[in-house]
Amino acid sequence: MNLSPLARFVRDLGRATGAAETAVLGPAEAPETDGRVRFLAYVGLVDLLADASVPNDPEAAVRALSEWLSAVRSTEPTLRFALFERSSLTESRELVARMRGRDIALTSEWMLPRLRQDIEAYRARIAALRAALARVPEEGRR
Repeated sequence: MNLSPLARFVRDLGRATGAAETAVLGPAEAPETDGRVRFLAYVGLVDLLADASVPNDPEAAVRALSEWLSAVRSTEPTLRFALFERSSLTESRELVARMRGRDIALTSEWMLPRLRQDIEAYRARIAALRAALARVPEEGRR
């Protein structure tokens, strides 16, 4: 079975893993954001696949591109769900990190100084009791 590159790309959309022919690409001039870089890479790849895969007949080309586009669009709900799940996970992790930060701040800014004060108060009481015991004669201690 001899499939065009774009037909193989559409076929691979349904698989759990990507094709082994993965390559890292970068534009000649670096755009200002990572999202823009990804967009340009995707558009360029789809354009190359379409050019290599489309038949010479214009009507057949329109039909083929339409079929491929509908196959790509069919993955959109799955991708949206995955994006929603990822954003929900990110929000929950952010909340946990904030709460952990508040817990650390509470411990270091309030609890530890308070414990140090209490320890110093107990040390002062122990020193006072030892001084009082030192003043009492040996016979009175029994």
